[in-house]
Amino acid sequence: MPKKHSGICYVFERSSGYRPEKKAHSVKNDLGLDLLRFKNTLYEGQTGLLFYVGAYLTIAFQQGMASLREEQAVLFAEYQQTQAIRTRIHEAEQFYAHIRQLRHDMRAHLANIKGLAQSGEHESLTELYRQNG
Repeated sequence: MPKKHSGICYVFERSSGYRPEKKAHSVKNDLGLDLLRFKNTLYEGQTGLLFYVGAYLTIAFQQGMASLREEQAVLFAEYQQTQAIRTRIHEAEQFYAHIRQLRHDMRAHLANIKGLAQSGEHESLTELYRQNG
């Protein structure tokens, strides 16, 4: 006579849902899996519980991985935006450095013109105009 299972077998009935059944008996199938027999119907025992726990943990793990992938996608987008901003800042710094160099060159050029005009060297002014005009 098979021994009574140490766990409780829950039987699903449409009218009342799951209910514990104390008259279930432990049965091993050909694979050695622990099953419960009640009214000539086999139900999963501890092996089934382990399967469901494993399936639950797998689903939870996959959901966690999906969440991490979403977070990684957000962080990557933020990284790309940060890199684009840094590139723009660098370009602006180069532009302003070029403007500063042009202002410096223009002031030096105007200082030369002013010096030539004050000293009365009109021929040199005309020659300078021809070269740069």
